Amino acid sequence: MNMLMNMPTKSFPQTRNRTQKLSTLLFTVGLLFTVGLLFTVELLLVGSPSNAYAATLPSQNLETTPISTLLTSGFCGQRQESVQLIKTQQQWAEIISGQSRSPAKTRVLEVNFQEFSVLYISMGAQTSSGYGLLYNKSETIIDHRVARIIVEKATPKPNHMSAQVMTKPCLALKIDTNLVKQIELNFNQSKQTFMLTEN
Repeated sequence: MNMLMNMPTKSFPQTRNRTQKLSTLLFTVGLLFTVGLLFTVELLLVGSPSNAYAATLPSQNLETTPISTLLTSGFCGQRQESVQLIKTQQQWAEIISGQSRSPAKTRVLEVNFQEFSVLYISMGAQTSSGYGLLYNKSETIIDHRVARIIVEKATPKPNHMSAQVMTKPCLALKIDTNLVKQIELNFNQSKQTFMLTEN
């Protein structure tokens, strides 16, 4: 009788050990499966053509960014409001004459027009400071090499002291024609389309 009563007591630790080992094994297999699944999903997402571009774009340098601000100032525009697509060095030289008084600034404003175009926007002559043109890069959408750009006017705040000086705000955006072939500009409550390249 005593022997029979002692038998279950001896077998319980063995059963408990087997259960713990089985639980540990199942947990490990489940963990490896989950990690493998997540890794596969990440490869599928990053490996797809549409997401690969989005994933690498922020780490690219200024020279390979599709659209970057080349020039923004309160004293670089023309007397009349205008928007121009600049495709040649001669056109650009006429725009920036008087803007490049130092060699360093001249180098910054140099453009290789075999690979880039410049979208130049002038706000026109203003009678005080506080005016400007704002380009928000985060609002730009590029889809199938068509870039949708929004440029907004900044005006002096009401009851804000502004210097009474003639200003001519301008904004110049440098655009990589290998990555962008068409611009759809939303400026001053109107939309304009510019073809940078035919191919």
